[in-house]
Amino acid sequence: MGPEQTLQLLQTQVQTLSLNLEEVQNRIDQTRGLIQTLVVGLVIAVLTTLGVSGWFAYRLLVQDQIVQREARQANEANEAMLEQIAELEARLQRQREQIQTLRDDVPGELETLSDTVQSNRRQLGLIREQLQQLESPAADAEDEQ
Repeated sequence: MGPEQTLQLLQTQVQTLSLNLEEVQNRIDQTRGLIQTLVVGLVIAVLTTLGVSGWFAYRLLVQDQIVQREARQANEANEAMLEQIAELEARLQRQREQIQTLRDDVPGELETLSDTVQSNRRQLGLIREQLQQLESPAADAEDEQ
């Protein structure tokens, strides 16, 4: 092989290497573009995931607050009802005691009252008789005149 052939061979190899280098460079650029697209897609996916998880966390927090508020309101209502029940039980107990007192006291008082009424009726009857006796002589005297 002569120097010209070697030079031509080297030039061919340089051209081939240049083409190969351009092809490799194009592939690297394509790969870099694909990687950038992939990274951007991953970033978008991560941000979307964070947004969705944040929304779910917010929703869960709001629901938890609602549940706590409703539980607090239910406890307050329960306490109010328990107070009302205690008041009603106390009132019922007082009424039972009053009824028992009436049961204990009323029969004796009714008997005393009944005796008093009978005594008053007897006295009224006696007074009527005395009145009639007084009216009889006066009526006889008027008839005689």
